Formats: sequence, C-alpha cells, structure tokens
Amino acid sequence: MSRENRFRAWAFLGAGAMFALFWVRPLLMRHWRAREARLDPAAWSRVETNGSFALLGLHAFPTRYVDETFYANKMQVILKHGFPYNPHWREDRTFGSWFSSDFLSLYLLAPLIWLAGDLNWGWVLAEALVGAAWFLFLFRLLRDWCGKEEAAAPLAAAGVLFFDAAIWLLDVNRDWRLDASRWLSVFLYRGSLVLPHYYRLPALFMATLLLCLTLVAAWRLSVSGRRPWAAVMTGLAFGLMRGVHSFEYAAGMATLGFFAAASTWLKPRREGAANLWLAFGAAVAVTVAWLGVEHLAVGTKALGDTLARVCLERTHRFYPQSLLHVAVAVVALWLGRREADARRQAAWSILACGELGVFALRNAQVVLGYTTQPFHLIPVGGLFAVLMLLMLVSRALARMPRWNGSAALAAILALACWGVAREVQGARRGYRFFGIPRDTDAALAYVRENLPNDALVLSLSMPANLYLPLYTRASVLSFPQPNPFLSAPHPYSVYLGKTAQLLKSAGVDASRFVAERWLDGPALESMSLRLDREVNQEGRADLDLVDKSWWSDLSGCRNVDADPVSEQKLRFLELVRSAEPVSGQWYLWLEDRDRPLLDAAPEKRGGRLLWRQGLVSLYSFGG
Repeated sequence: MSRENRFRAWAFLGAGAMFALFWVRPLLMRHWRAREARLDPAAWSRVETNGSFALLGLHAFPTRYVDETFYANKMQVILKHGFPYNPHWREDRTFGSWFSSDFLSLYLLAPLIWLAGDLNWGWVLAEALVGAAWFLFLFRLLRDWCGKEEAAAPLAAAGVLFFDAAIWLLDVNRDWRLDASRWLSVFLYRGSLVLPHYYRLPALFMATLLLCLTLVAAWRLSVSGRRPWAAVMTGLAFGLMRGVHSFEYAAGMATLGFFAAASTWLKPRREGAANLWLAFGAAVAVTVAWLGVEHLAVGTKALGDTLARVCLERTHRFYPQSLLHVAVAVVALWLGRREADARRQAAWSILACGELGVFALRNAQVVLGYTTQPFHLIPVGGLFAVLMLLMLVSRALARMPRWNGSAALAAILALACWGVAREVQGARRGYRFFGIPRDTDAALAYVRENLPNDALVLSLSMPANLYLPLYTRASVLSFPQPNPFLSAPHPYSVYLGKTAQLLKSAGVDASRFVAERWLDGPALESMSLRLDREVNQEGRADLDLVDKSWWSDLSGCRNVDADPVSEQKLRFLELVRSAEPVSGQWYLWLEDRDRPLLDAAPEKRGGRLLWRQGLVSLYSFGG
C-alpha cells in the first residue's frame, strides 16, 4: 500500500471511530429512558425530567449543556429568521441584537442543526463531526511531524478522547484532592456526568480547532516566501475569530503578535516576518472595525453592563501560577533550538509564543486594572502544551522499530474500548435528568400547535422561560441572563424593567417573589452546592432549586456581596410597583409551584384557561 493510501486508511478508520463514539452516550440515554418508562411507569412518573429526551435545557444546571442551551437558543432564531436575533424578546430585531460576540460560530453550526432536523440530535451530529475533524487535524499534524502514520493515529485518537487534559494540565492548584478529582474525571468520568468539558460547542471544542487552523496558516507564512494575499487572508481569519469566541480570539491575536516579533528578532526571516506583520496588521484592522460596529450597533452602555454581568473584576493582581506558561514557553524555545529544520524551529516557536500570549492575557489586568474570567485562557495554554507533548511522543513512537501497524491498531482499539466504557458510564449516571418534565413537554407541544408565531408567553418558571423560545416560536419577557452576549447585549436596567413588567402583568406578590426566588450570600452558595451534588453524585435534577438559582442571577454576577444585592432588591420592588402591565394579547404559563406567588387567581384577573395538564396551565389575556 502506498503511503498516501495508508494515510487515507488510517484517517478514515480514526475519524470514523471518533464520529461513532460521540453517539454512544445520547443513544444509550434515550434507550434507557424509554426502557425505564416502559418497565416501571409509576417510578418513572416520579422522575422530574420524565418527558422526552433532551440534552439542551436548564434541567442539568451545573453541567456544560447549560451554556450550550444558550447557543442553541440563538441558533433557533437563525433557523426561523436567518439572523441570530435576540431569541427572547420579540420586539428586539435590531442589528445590535444579533451582532454579538459569537454569532459567526452560530452560523457554522446552524446548517448541521438544520440537516439533522432536530435540535438535540443536531447537536450530537455537530459534536461528532467536530470530534472527527479534531482527529483528522491531529493525525495530519503528527504524521507530518513524525513521518509515521502508525505513531500519529493512536495519539490523535487519545488527543480527542482525553482533551480535558488541556483544561487541567497548566491549571495549578494546591489542593491535591481537587487535582486528583480533575484527573480522574479526565480518564474515568468520575464525579461528573457530562464530561469532557472540552467537548462544549462552539467553545471550547470548535473554537479551539479554528484557532489551531489559523495558527497553522501563520506557521506556514513564517517559513514561506513573500505571500501578501495569503497573509491578508490569514489576518482576516485571526480577526474574524472575534465572532467565534472571545477568549480564543484574544489568544490568537496575542500569539500572532508575539510570533511576528519572534520571527523578526529571534530568527530573522525577512519574507516570513513580513508575512506575519502583514497578517497581524490585517487582524488589527478587522478588530478595530468590529469594535466600532459593535459599539455603534449595541451601544456603550449595553456593552458595559454586559461585561459587568459576566463578572468584570477590577484588580491589578498578578497571577503567580501563570508563570507556568512562561516555563513551558522556555522549554519549547529550547526544543526549537535543537531542530536543524527551519519549519520545525518555527513550529516550536509559535507554540512558545502561544504560551507567552496566554501569560500576557492572564495578567493584562496588572496594566489595565480590570479582567473578566481569565480562567478561560488556561485551557488554551493547556492545549498548546498538549500539542507539544503529542509531538514529542509521536517522534518517540516513530523511532521504535516494533511500533508497527498491528501495534497502532491494537492501541486504537484499546482507546476506543476505553472511550466507549466512559460513555456508557456517563450515560448510566445521567440518563434520568436529560429530559424535559412530562407536563412541560405537553405544554410546549400545545404552544407549538395552537399559539401564533412570536406569541408573548409570561412565566414565573425560569426553565420555561428558556424552553419556550428554544422548543417553540414563542417569546418571553425574562430569561436566565448570565450569558447576555448569547441573548443580546442590553442595559441591565432594561432586563430588570422587563422582569418587573412580567411580575406586574402576572399579578405576582413581588415581595414574596424576591424573598423566595432571589437568593444571595450563604443561601445562594448553599443552594449551588446542593445542585452540584444532586447532579454529579445523585444523577437527578431538583427543578425548584434550578429555578431559584437562575432567578438569583437577577443580581447580575454571582460573585456579589449580600448588601449590594439587598439594595438592588429594594430598587427592583420599586420598579415593579411603577411598571406598566403588558398590553395586547399575551399568555400566562403557570406551574402549580408558582401559584402561591400570585395575589389572585388568573381567572379573577381576566385570564381565560386554554389548557391544563398535570402541573402546568396556560391562560390567555387581552386581545
């Protein structure tokens, strides 16, 4: 067999195995849910999430699928309107409502959701395809590096299966028990139901793959002749990462800047360095244009409030743990100096520059005076370190005379069995809560079939406020808002005003609502710990806790003290008193656990009962 045919055979085998692996857990979860409902209907009726199977929703609060649900909400609007408008507020169809930080990633995933014809299974399809793409990327990279398919293929498979290693590899922690738990979760899924974290779409799984592709383009530019058009296109790709995910974009820009400087000063290559500087200039131009359009479309106030709600921290603190990135960069530069080939030297150099870029970004607050969620950068630095390890190990395997096709095939089969066993374990521990409550499921079906498009549905249930725009064409007034970039950037006062209008229209006792649903301080911390324990240890979801947890995000950022939150509560109660009720036709989604919060029954306030099943009722008002 020729070398090219051998490469294709290994690529087909490995990518196919990775693609199939991603279907194991969701298919098993759906199967076990149906089997348990059939064999023991009485017991299944007591499971809170006893309706149809669903990966996406608020039922599994401490898991990665919560973030993915917000992305899916925006993706649904693309499928309905062609643009990722604000999925919650029907009147918000402005340019600024969809021009948010991650909308390009949504357009990359939306065709796969459309192709699958189902939101949840489309998500599985997208995840499987990205997993296969990761294998092909790593396989090609390692094969070219070590020159042997039999060495590259098992390592590429291991890289996809255990990519969570990138999250924890450079995340230094002094608590050995926490570190042990993290690494057990990487290899055994111990203590978690929805690992790996790295598989989250679009970030980290897709965004980091696109980042790697842009870095490969920059690496090639550094060792080629003058290529101005290729440099400009590469710079555009780096700049447009701003629309894929912010942290990968920032890491890419920092890496490109450091790499251009390194190519100029450390290893002068006139033409390669000129390519990189041209690419960096194009990326900066895209960034300036992007920020200008964003500020004009969204508004400075909305952007500022959005950053505050994702926990903007004002500090000049230096992170000593980040020096590990510098140490890894030094090792990479040392390894590069041992290479005789210019292309290999450049490969180590760009990875070293990636680590230096992450180090600089994690400590930018020393100069700027503020930062937001710098921990998101640690996995990017970890990914660069993992790539270094895979490159070193692939060379070592390639030098082993006995590492042939049979050994590589055995290794891939062993890794596949290991991966399947982890997926089976994850499915067994999590299948009960990956579903929508039966009554909620039926109510969503009624809304889809009987209410007009973009009907305004008010609800005191925060899961319902997310499910409605996700699984129907309805709009809402309030919604879980820790991800404002994924709804639409808007001033915090607007969000609170619409929530106040919801309470006023539904006839809610606002004081009781605030006391029961808006928690802060020790009460919120205790509830969050209970939620995490129930999901990760007991495999169940307490929707009352889920609801309170999301309503407590009325505070904006979770890391706030009790006193400022109390002041916010008083201002919010005044806002409810002065709010104008919703005019025109609207609907009330009322769950039995929410009835005690009402001042009067909906019928006494002019509501007409449209539908009731179990714990959920739907009323019509106005019109």
